[in-house]
Amino acid sequence: MEKGLDALLNETYDFDIDTVSRVEPASDDQDDLAILKAFYKCQQFVFQGMLKDVLDKHPLLSKIDTRIACLKKANILAFTNIKPRLVELAEKPNLNALAFYVSIDERKNWSEKITKLIANIESKKIKTPEEWEVLACSHVHDKIQLSNELEKVPTDIESVGINAILQYNNYLEAFEKNSDNWKKFWLKCRLYHTAFLNTQYGKAVQKAQLGYYARFFTSKQGNDSDLCNYLRASQAINAGAVPKSILEQYSGVFFSRENIALFLSKKYKPQKNDFKTPSEKYMLAWALFNCPKDADKKMGKNLLIDIANQPLKHGKLQKDSITKPSQYFNIGLDVHS
Repeated sequence: MEKGLDALLNETYDFDIDTVSRVEPASDDQDDLAILKAFYKCQQFVFQGMLKDVLDKHPLLSKIDTRIACLKKANILAFTNIKPRLVELAEKPNLNALAFYVSIDERKNWSEKITKLIANIESKKIKTPEEWEVLACSHVHDKIQLSNELEKVPTDIESVGINAILQYNNYLEAFEKNSDNWKKFWLKCRLYHTAFLNTQYGKAVQKAQLGYYARFFTSKQGNDSDLCNYLRASQAINAGAVPKSILEQYSGVFFSRENIALFLSKKYKPQKNDFKTPSEKYMLAWALFNCPKDADKKMGKNLLIDIANQPLKHGKLQKDSITKPSQYFNIGLDVHS
């Protein structure tokens, strides 16, 4: 019998997380990675917006499985122009680039070097938050057999996570309308989320989130990049993977994603015009992007566009197809950082 959601969440422990070690990649590598991520995100907005336009014009296509397929198609299209340089960074290895790469590209497409890097990380008993994130991302394309209450066919973990979000959105809408269906959607959301967390991906992403959060609050001088990484590791399908009661053991008082995003944006927004590197700009952009106000989100997305248009330090990036995604600011769900 599968464990319930609450019991599963309380299995998160830190005995196998290294919150002391920190390996800083070369600054040029981090700057190139920031540009690649920004370019990918901008292209996501464009392609997801285009696909949403198609769905809006053809209501019969708006089933959840069709929406998931469209999201994944948008991710593949956005990935095309960044793959060569991203693979170079991943193979170095730059752990941030490695996690980003394996979260997008399926295992069958990995190089031999990438495969060996993942195997080496898997074999370690104690892993840094970065290594736990790499391990999590390496399993996002794994297949999972759901219980009879959900689907009878195997599906991948990413689809399960997206389904949990979409069912939760359905629940909110039904609840607001006092619909009798709200309990059904809430139950489905919990079932999907439980199945999602009870996987190698779900368990590893809990460790990554807890590791970034704990490392910031337990180190003598907290590194703001840990907060930025926590925002990334806990977004979209990963939201709510670690309960408040566990996180607040490290910070005394629980700080939500919104609290963290507002802290970072307030701290770095005055320095916006003085940033000299894409990686600095990306941290602010990502914080703004996670703030609740639409004005902050818009500023963050415009900053992402500025970053995406900067030249790489090493390698080339085809930018002929990049489009300013202002018409797609409110398209909603996107599942990669």
